[in-house]
Amino acid sequence: MAALCFSAFVYAQGEHNIYAHNGPTNITDASEMTCTPFGTCEPCPEAARNQPFCQPFGNRQLMHCSLPPSPSQDSHTSQPRQSTAVGEHLAWRACGRVIALESRDFGEFFACLVVFALVSTSLVVWRERRVSIGRQMALRARIWGR
Repeated sequence: MAALCFSAFVYAQGEHNIYAHNGPTNITDASEMTCTPFGTCEPCPEAARNQPFCQPFGNRQLMHCSLPPSPSQDSHTSQPRQSTAVGEHLAWRACGRVIALESRDFGEFFACLVVFALVSTSLVVWRERRVSIGRQMALRARIWGR
């Protein structure tokens, strides 16, 4: 997963590919990176739909990736977590469907089906009444001889 995250690095603000970064990078192996999800799945913007991190459902999730702490660092000193720590890279990963959007889409689909059912049922009832009136008029004409 770390290699996938590393291959799909983008800056969250501008959504530029990290490989376009002109400065030197100190990352030697993508498998050494630790990525943690940050936030929820969100739809990809139109400009990024064909990127690998937007496939297959068109949704992405922000990831914070960093190298694991070196053993020489003291693990007892805890600093408050900032939104982006030094040495941390922002990346996107593909994620499943967004539940809120899927629920909304299902609601729209169901509402359309209900509208179609009501319209078609109304048309069938109206047509049957018109045919019934026509048959009654034909029967009256036969009986009364008109």
